[in-house]
Amino acid sequence: MITLHRLAYTILPVLVPFATSLPASEDRPAFSAEDRAWWAIQPLMDPAIPEAGRGWARNPVDHFIARQQQRQGLEPAREAERRALIRRASFDLHGLPPSPEQIEAFLADERPDAWEQLVDGLLQSPRYGEHWALHWLDVVRY
Repeated sequence: MITLHRLAYTILPVLVPFATSLPASEDRPAFSAEDRAWWAIQPLMDPAIPEAGRGWARNPVDHFIARQQQRQGLEPAREAERRALIRRASFDLHGLPPSPEQIEAFLADERPDAWEQLVDGLLQSPRYGEHWALHWLDVVRY
């Protein structure tokens, strides 16, 4: 079953450029240059990755954050300790603190992808679904 949401995202990118190029008529006014410049109907493009953040940026998003920090005269915060990382991730994804066993296992894990493995494990846990199900049930006042 196709939802209205999916239908809109399927058809709108096709119809909007066509509709904005049609000549004006009595029942449909012309689109202004401001209308055509609206961010949502601009074609997708890959922006150039800024040079900011050399030395600490690990992915393209970090470079954009570093550029904005430089513009505002801010310095990046120091990297968090591993114990703080697991607590933050656990509270954010599960709404609960990590168990002492989880903390010790993460602190002892020397693999280069230990952080990614931790986050993947938290996302795959049923606790993740329970935490966000409660959140959305509260939002809809169930």
